[in-house]
Amino acid sequence: MAATRQAALTGQHEFAWQLPVAALSFFNRRTYWADWVETHRIALASARSTGDQRAEALVLNNLGMGYARQGRDEEAADCFRQALEIRRELGDLPGEAQTASNMADTYSRMGRGDEALDLLKRALAINRQLGHRYGEGVALNNLGEAYLALRRIDEAIGALGQAQEIFASIGDVRGAGYALTNLGAAHRGAGRVDAATDCLQRALDLRRELGDQLGEAQTLRDLGQAYLAGGRSAEARQALIQAAGIFDELGDEAQRAAIDAQLGELGG
Repeated sequence: MAATRQAALTGQHEFAWQLPVAALSFFNRRTYWADWVETHRIALASARSTGDQRAEALVLNNLGMGYARQGRDEEAADCFRQALEIRRELGDLPGEAQTASNMADTYSRMGRGDEALDLLKRALAINRQLGHRYGEGVALNNLGEAYLALRRIDEAIGALGQAQEIFASIGDVRGAGYALTNLGAAHRGAGRVDAATDCLQRALDLRRELGDQLGEAQTLRDLGQAYLAGGRSAEARQALIQAAGIFDELGDEAQRAAIDAQLGELGG
């Protein structure tokens, strides 16, 4: 953060936008949302000062994701709209697909499900056209989430199953973890509790293998819900307690409070 500020102040604008972009995975895995947004706001001004539109679009895309992590969906959507416009003007198909997927995720949370589906179908078509298997997996995973938000469970399961198969085939453990977690939620929504717990346990193993604390906490939370749906209250309590501990370590007070309230109802 200090280096980003210093680079911008001394006119070294390429460093000022490249440093936050390079640190994005770190910000995400450690849940440093405020640092993510602050550095990328500086990065955006620096990218614009260089006149590099590809850099501007990349930083806008990342800034939108940072706002989304903070629950600031209107600001996130505005960043994605700007990034998408630039990437389409430049004919940057991989960039268009990436931003379309991110915008769709935000639109789903905003209750704009049909617009989200249109964006994701476009992202999926681009990735298939380019033969980009990882991008295809991401688009299918996000499409499954969008279908799940619309309660179109069978379509969600179909898309998420394809995503999981793609990630497994290319050896992408992180992507497989995301897809299996979402697939577990979809099966739970369909009342298939055993299938849900199986998917979530597999996802938990993958996320622990990666040392992905946030993903581990999210999967433990979902696994606890699946155990509850299956009447396995002791296992549900154990999973929720573990999830609460990790959320507490990561400083996610909202998630910790929600789980604590549920544990109170369970008598734990």
